[in-house]
Amino acid sequence: MTQEQVKAQPKSMEWKYRLIEGSAPVLGFLFAMVVMMVTVQFIGESPIKALSAILTFSFSQAGVAYIVSQSIPLIIAGEANAIAFQAGVFNIGVEGQYLFGALCAGVAGAYLDLPTYIHIPVVILAGMLGGMIWILIPALLKVYKGVHEVISTIMMNQIASAVILYLVDGPFNGVRGEAQSFNLRTPYLKPTAVFPSLHNVINSITGLFGFEFPHYVAVDLSWLIALIVVLLMWFVLFKTSFGLRVRWVGQNISASVYAGVDVKKTLLVTMLISGAIGGLVGLQEVAYISKFFTPNITRGLGFTGLAVALLARNNPLGVILSGLLFSFLSRAGYGLQMYTKVPNSLIGIISGLMILSVVVIDQILRRYARTLRRREVG
Repeated sequence: MTQEQVKAQPKSMEWKYRLIEGSAPVLGFLFAMVVMMVTVQFIGESPIKALSAILTFSFSQAGVAYIVSQSIPLIIAGEANAIAFQAGVFNIGVEGQYLFGALCAGVAGAYLDLPTYIHIPVVILAGMLGGMIWILIPALLKVYKGVHEVISTIMMNQIASAVILYLVDGPFNGVRGEAQSFNLRTPYLKPTAVFPSLHNVINSITGLFGFEFPHYVAVDLSWLIALIVVLLMWFVLFKTSFGLRVRWVGQNISASVYAGVDVKKTLLVTMLISGAIGGLVGLQEVAYISKFFTPNITRGLGFTGLAVALLARNNPLGVILSGLLFSFLSRAGYGLQMYTKVPNSLIGIISGLMILSVVVIDQILRRYARTLRRREVG
């Protein structure tokens, strides 16, 4: 297809093709839901009862509140993976980056004496710095030695667990001398470092629609952080020359070199940005919910972030919907477990199937749209 032919193509038709290409996540989700209902029937449970359990447990006021709140770390983890994927980098190490970033944030919050308006930003920056530190070695190995990032970042995940355990059991131990405590953790964050609640602000908006977030659901500064990360990544990727270089490198390194792009610098900066975002994933739990860091912090968010980014097709704005969807699936799993005899593990299977379905359907729809374009100009 020549450039003149593309320009001559009606804009309405182009929107139709984009709609076809963009429907893959929806179709993948629907296919996974159909498979889940068939599986539920095979287990011996009523699909209608299972669907009712999911809807009842997930779409009550408390259920919706939990889904939105628990999607926040997933959205941040998805953004960390999405920008790396845009550059063709597989940052499998977000898990280790967010653990080490959360530790750095917890230490900064517990040991520094600063006024609130300085202490909270320092905690946030400490989390970002921790994530950047933990991805630095894989980034340097990839850029200057050609070591594949999948291998190095997975290894760093394992090292992170060991290093964190040593540090919390050693110099940053906050329970030494407390015989009644068996939970390793850092000292509690200073009050000046704890994230403020945003319940009043959010409820003043949602209250207009008859919905309020209960006080026991985490509604805090991490919500604002997630929103800023999403908007900033969208702007950087699609409205700046750096973002254009990132996407060029992700699509074709050879052509990028020919176009004069400094591929090494672009990859290094992109990986550091990905690590910095990854370091923010655990802040909600450390700086608001628990108010300390523990090696027993929620695990698996980094790996779930991979799926979130893939489902969103690495679009920073799409990550919001994808994060909400995975949070919904998690909530749905608990509903199935409580009200039916369907095991919660089924949700893990469905999540994996959904990602696989989206990837396959995406390729089919892209080829179909490409065929329609050729017919249109032919």
